[in-house]
Amino acid sequence: MTKARQVLQQAARPALGTAAAWARTDFQALCVAEAYNAGVLGRAVALAISAPTEQERLEFATEAWPHIRAQSSSEFRVGWIAERTGATWVHHQRADRRVITDLWDPHTQRILADAINSPHPRGGVVLAIEGSSVLSFADLILGSSRLPTSHTTLAGRLRWLAEAQRLCLVSSTLLPNSTEKGLVDAGVRVEGHAFEWLGSLRPQNACFEPNVLIAPEYRQDQNAESLENGMRELVANLALEGPLRYISAGWESPELIYEWQRSEVVNVSRGTQWLGPSLRALRQNQTVNVVNDRNLAVWKAVTNAAGAEWINHFVAVKPR
Repeated sequence: MTKARQVLQQAARPALGTAAAWARTDFQALCVAEAYNAGVLGRAVALAISAPTEQERLEFATEAWPHIRAQSSSEFRVGWIAERTGATWVHHQRADRRVITDLWDPHTQRILADAINSPHPRGGVVLAIEGSSVLSFADLILGSSRLPTSHTTLAGRLRWLAEAQRLCLVSSTLLPNSTEKGLVDAGVRVEGHAFEWLGSLRPQNACFEPNVLIAPEYRQDQNAESLENGMRELVANLALEGPLRYISAGWESPELIYEWQRSEVVNVSRGTQWLGPSLRALRQNQTVNVVNDRNLAVWKAVTNAAGAEWINHFVAVKPR
């Protein structure tokens, strides 16, 4: 079974529709998938994935797509959400809440205007942006007459949505406290309130593990045996504090998984399957432990949004 089909089989949740983030995907795609699960993007949007390479797209089209189509309605559609995607794809979804991932995309002005004119009582805009774009956004909201003339219309529309409490900033970029306070005072929902603002429902069953450990992805420059030994040691230490939820990345040997499950202390879950329904169950007394990998910013932002503590563990892995 290919990685694409595994990821999507794990993500299938018929009760809520099928929404998946592609193999530890970028923050923007995760936000769109969660927004769909929360019921704020409409039934036409069923999947938000990030497949940056042609090989991954081909794998999805040949292996995963037929499987997903078999269990979905005729309204099911798919869209590529890349790390630097423009606003065009989201605009085409005609969502009551629009997601913008590029502040300077030429379609952004039209999307903001559509949101302002939306008859939907909860219509609004989610800004999923990073880095310098976040600072530029803050300038547009908090800036004065010093803004360039070309930015005044954009700033005016953003401020209108903020005052109407229909604008949300979802970002892993840290802002100065004074800047974040200014945005909040202006009506913008910032990071920690993102999932609540998206309309997420309180889960029926909270998760009670005091620790959640998200595994790293396996990369070709790593030694599999060293990585496995490092994870075994880390899991053993965390399990001393009580039951542990381990979010598998799929590279772990069956023997290692069996060893952990037999201990009755470590609960092993597939990442995509567990994250969606359980993220919102995190509580302040829980810790999400993220093993160092290329998407640390994603998990840090998600953890902060869930209101839990975030810790970064570095696992020493020697190259081959």
